[in-house]
Amino acid sequence: MSHPQGIGSDEIDLVNYLNIGLMVLSLLIATYLPYEVFIAAYAILGPLHYLTEISWLHDREYFARGRYYWLILLLPLIPLLPFATSLLPFIGKSHHFLMATSFVGAAGMACSRSQRGMVLSLVAGIGVGYLAQRWGLLATILLMLLPTVIHVYLFTGLFIVYGALKGRSLSGALSAIVFFSAPFISTLILSTPSTYQPSHYAFTASEPFHRLARYLARTFGSGVNNDTMISAMRFLGFAYTYHYLNWFSKTRIINWHTISRKRLVGILTLYVISLGAYAFSYEYGFAALLALSFGHVVLEFPLNFRSAAGIISEAQTVLGRGSPNRLA
Repeated sequence: MSHPQGIGSDEIDLVNYLNIGLMVLSLLIATYLPYEVFIAAYAILGPLHYLTEISWLHDREYFARGRYYWLILLLPLIPLLPFATSLLPFIGKSHHFLMATSFVGAAGMACSRSQRGMVLSLVAGIGVGYLAQRWGLLATILLMLLPTVIHVYLFTGLFIVYGALKGRSLSGALSAIVFFSAPFISTLILSTPSTYQPSHYAFTASEPFHRLARYLARTFGSGVNNDTMISAMRFLGFAYTYHYLNWFSKTRIINWHTISRKRLVGILTLYVISLGAYAFSYEYGFAALLALSFGHVVLEFPLNFRSAAGIISEAQTVLGRGSPNRLA
């Protein structure tokens, strides 16, 4: 993502320092109210982020090198369609392939300049899906971690590092350091007050993410218990809250707000409806917006690959081995 003309280094520095402040704020509030902060961010900030980012990606043709290639990215949404229940046995066995084809295929959409390269990336995606059916860890990465932790934390980190390298700024480097230090600070230094217990509403509302939290607790903690679950939710609360705030803080840099009035009204209308769905029932709101939430994740895949390519190109430039790859 290149900075629009008219954005000076002073303004970019200001945004970077603002984001450092938002990281600290997200970390602190997630420390004291991990479950509550997570569900509030997911329901209030999440829908507006999905709608505005999809709008922004659409105007940039989803960073794909083929006009309609982006439709392939939507393959993992098939199980969420109303008729998918009648195909459940087939869908259940193919979800690995759908997700792998979307993700690996996105590499071809973002980086390949030929149809042959695109086809090879799709074939590779099918191969990855085949491996995922037989390798549990790969299946977990594709189906549980990729749409959640990898999207909100690792890919956000990619954008921060890319911006820091491209801007050649101390503020950008500091923001990257703070961001990647946050999980260690969250789990090893900060601790939620011993008297804390999540409210019944917050605990129930966050239930769709408890499997993810248990996985993180087992992986990085000493087993699944109340303390490690709170630690996992503390990290998720930080990651999701900052992921959304980061998007809105960079409005002037990314320019996602330069849209027609008609589209703006449409986005705000859908956002209000989304808030109403969550207010009616958190479970209902989550189910109603699941396709939108998942959709914005998969539609971002080509941008993720182009950001990774941009990091490599900028790093080579810093080392004096190439010229920067400016992305649209």
